[in-house]
Amino acid sequence: MVSQSRRFFRQVRQARDFVAAHGPTVMTSAFFSLFTEMEGFRRTQDHPLLRDMGIHAFDTARYILDADPVAVTARGTRPEWSVYHHDATVSATFEMSDGSLFAYHGTWNARGLPTWWNSEWRIGAQHGSATWDGTGTPVVGTEDEEETARLQAAIDAETAPEPDQIAASLVECVSAAREGRTPMCEIHENVLSFAMVEAAVTAVERGERVEIDEPLEQARVEAIAAEADEQAREIMRSWSGVREALVAGS
Repeated sequence: MVSQSRRFFRQVRQARDFVAAHGPTVMTSAFFSLFTEMEGFRRTQDHPLLRDMGIHAFDTARYILDADPVAVTARGTRPEWSVYHHDATVSATFEMSDGSLFAYHGTWNARGLPTWWNSEWRIGAQHGSATWDGTGTPVVGTEDEEETARLQAAIDAETAPEPDQIAASLVECVSAAREGRTPMCEIHENVLSFAMVEAAVTAVERGERVEIDEPLEQARVEAIAAEADEQAREIMRSWSGVREALVAGS
């Protein structure tokens, strides 16, 4: 199990429930802006924002939309005042399996009006829209004022304390072990979120659209070459594709 801890925020679950009832979505955006000049390896790391922060928003989008990535286009930039050797400002747009778009805009270079670490979200769906500032209660809206008031009141009423982030991940891990079930964030479920990061990195470097299956298949080639166990190599060779193997494994 991987601790994709953003999934365990109450607000993320509320957004997911809203999408399930008012989707399908057409456009979702996450905007992250927090001026920070981190020390250590991030200063010289290639694509530090994508590889440090991207996966949190990418996995959250997969969870809220209940959809997986298909392809991505992305651009990065490094302003002259940046302490990072590579791009700590990135814009990426993902094509999702439900036909919608997910746009991520993130920067560690802009001063003033910071977002929270969770980004600011806006979700547009067929039967309603929702926003979340990354820390407070989501705001939802439909074309029916009475329904909107009812939905918002129900969201606002959920105030009972509950574990979130790492604490909730630990609860999920232990509960799944005790109950003999597969936990949320089981490793097969996480791979596509990681692939979104690497596909976005490739898209920035090439300046062109990249299909998510490309880094998945490249990883399989490298894993087969590195694997010492012949039986394990044969299993990976037998897959019709990595994406299909992930579904079967989970």
